[in-house]
Amino acid sequence: MTRFIKPVASAILSLAIVAGAAMPAFAQDGGNTSARANDRVDLRPKFRTGDQTRFTMDLNITSTQQAGEAGAVAQTVKQTLGLALKVKEAKADGTAKLEMVYESIKLEATSPLMTMTFDSSQPKDKDDPTGQLLRPLVGLTLALETDERGSITKVTPQVPAGPAGAAVPTNLLEQFTAADVVKGLFGPILSISAGSGFAKVGESWVNESTMQGSLGNMSLKNTYTLRSHEGGNAILDINGTVDLASAPNGGLADIKDGSIKGTANWDTKAGMLKSMEMTQRMQVATRVGDQSTSSTQDMTVRVQRK
Repeated sequence: MTRFIKPVASAILSLAIVAGAAMPAFAQDGGNTSARANDRVDLRPKFRTGDQTRFTMDLNITSTQQAGEAGAVAQTVKQTLGLALKVKEAKADGTAKLEMVYESIKLEATSPLMTMTFDSSQPKDKDDPTGQLLRPLVGLTLALETDERGSITKVTPQVPAGPAGAAVPTNLLEQFTAADVVKGLFGPILSISAGSGFAKVGESWVNESTMQGSLGNMSLKNTYTLRSHEGGNAILDINGTVDLASAPNGGLADIKDGSIKGTANWDTKAGMLKSMEMTQRMQVATRVGDQSTSSTQDMTVRVQRK
């Protein structure tokens, strides 16, 4: 069954990398934010105890790998996550305790070697190996803590006890529960503001961060620009680059083209993301020992609040 794990884990990691690009770095700002609220857009999150909001997150990946005499190998992955965000406690200082629940999972992965499909809304099939891996993840809850800016500071997975929890291989479970993956997946839903929480139309800020990916430590640098604000909708443009800081196991890899582009619609009345669409393109050359490969990967991530 382990042969089914790699495509699923790869899809989750890829989603975390491109979604993580939307997590802004907070520039130091010693000014009085309340005094400037009249001429700046309030991009701060607004959590309210008891609120529950649902999101749909779609991921589409198309990748082509050149592997010497083996020629080109193409693979596509389509994945949809149904998410529920529950505010357990919103404190006066702006910090909050939240729960994020994986309510549904849908996956379709195709390659010359295999096809994987799973839809948690369909009846359980005891003969489906992909379902045996993924179905126990439906209902998985993550307890999150955030600071006053909405940035995730703590992740506590609430893994089911007994056979349900034991049915999921550890390395697959980590792709849904590891802190850096969770921050990359859900950080943009909770926070997209500049350092003070306010920004003027036309203002930009930069994020530089690293994340563990399937190729190694990925270095992300992105610029966010508040394009417009009208009717409670703050539209932000996102432009960035992806590079490889280090590759595992002595591998040598070089990202020839790593670019990220996207837009986000932040609901300033609700203090929450309304929608986001991002695309990432990576052209990678890799050499391990005397083996060399090259690959191209195009990803699109869409998040929509219901």
